[in-house]
Amino acid sequence: MKADFLSTFIDVVQAGSFSGAARKRAITPSAVVRQIDTLEADLGLALLIRSTRALTLTDAGERLHERALRLRDDLADTHAEVSAFGGSVSGTLRIGCLPTFREALCPATPRVTSSPAPCPKTRVGARGKAFRSGA
Repeated sequence: MKADFLSTFIDVVQAGSFSGAARKRAITPSAVVRQIDTLEADLGLALLIRSTRALTLTDAGERLHERALRLRDDLADTHAEVSAFGGSVSGTLRIGCLPTFREALCPATPRVTSSPAPCPKTRVGARGKAFRSGA
């Protein structure tokens, strides 16, 4: 089952006709019919009851339409969410070292941890462990 065919199915249901969906998608009505036929063949059942005057959803068609709408919305949300990263950095950077080396090796750590992070979703933390002699 192709996602594009599900999108075509949604358009057919919303337009109420193959020709309306074809106009929206800028393809021929026969291409829309072929996609719906392929979708029905893949599923092994009818999704639409076709008459000369109207298209009616079968029970399976109603269920698929509901799920396809949610999938389309989830896909759009996912696309927007991932696109929002846009090369920015987010997450937590943790640096582990002995306290004596933390100031020598990471002099910027106190400044960074005490000031707001340059990226709102970024946190920088420094942790040190005490060194025990003889251990």
